[in-house]
Amino acid sequence: MILKVFNAPLDRLPHLPGHAALCLGYFDGVHQGHQAIINEALKNFHKVYVLTFDHTPKYVLGLTKSEEVLTSVADKARILEAMGVSALYVATFDKPFAAETADQFIQALNGLNPDTVFCGPDYRFGQLAKGDVTLLSSSKEARFETVVVDEVSMDGHKVSSRDIIKLVQDGKVKDAERFMGRPYSVSGQVVKGLQNGRKIGFPTANLQLNAPYVIPKSGVYATRVHIGSKVKWGVTYVGTHPTIAELAQPGIETYVLNYWGNLYKKTIRVEFIDFLRGDMVFGSLNELKKQIAKDVKATRALKG
Repeated sequence: MILKVFNAPLDRLPHLPGHAALCLGYFDGVHQGHQAIINEALKNFHKVYVLTFDHTPKYVLGLTKSEEVLTSVADKARILEAMGVSALYVATFDKPFAAETADQFIQALNGLNPDTVFCGPDYRFGQLAKGDVTLLSSSKEARFETVVVDEVSMDGHKVSSRDIIKLVQDGKVKDAERFMGRPYSVSGQVVKGLQNGRKIGFPTANLQLNAPYVIPKSGVYATRVHIGSKVKWGVTYVGTHPTIAELAQPGIETYVLNYWGNLYKKTIRVEFIDFLRGDMVFGSLNELKKQIAKDVKATRALKG
């Protein structure tokens, strides 16, 4: 079964069936805090729907120069399906929608016909984010109940997408995995690169990302690679490869262990398991080859 995903302006999304719950949030990363909200809904309802947006609000409002995400819509659908969610609603987030009042948002939720909405304590909505959980819970206009699920803390800090993004950018992918409840991953299509890896015996799959993913810190990682139904271990390089034909922007390329098929034009997903080393400049291709062999050995040791 593939989870149904509906993309439309909020007031044009399908009505929920009777006695269904709706979880509210952007849910970037679908991390441990997000999972707590969804699992609470699943404990009380057989039919649970999740409402997210097609773009990050901060990006649409010009508060960030570029859009970066931990999870694409497709990633969210894959994760939510495994959790038992009935469908994913992806509402259009644009400037006209951002200008709507908190009361207008509540009326739009009424139109979806949820029995109960679930959200975290910091959920905000409406123009200038004036709406909060107190308004949502007390509004006389709301034709639904509101359940506010306590935040999840780890290491004395609230689990948040913002902190996970920082961990990934710092190369701390093992810590990111603890906060997310799964390894951080990116997906994309394998495209032709310069094929320099092939020349030194380590052919790599160059990834053209299918979403504006957060790019991990430059360096080499032990990874798991999902190729259709197959899962292989890999050594993934993130960076501009300064030793050979340096790139203007960091790329992501993976040497897949024990795989001899043609990956060109295939869509794969790469999970970042551990940071092996930082980026390096080598004096020769032979030095680079020796180091990659060490990286492969370190990855095989993790594989067990």
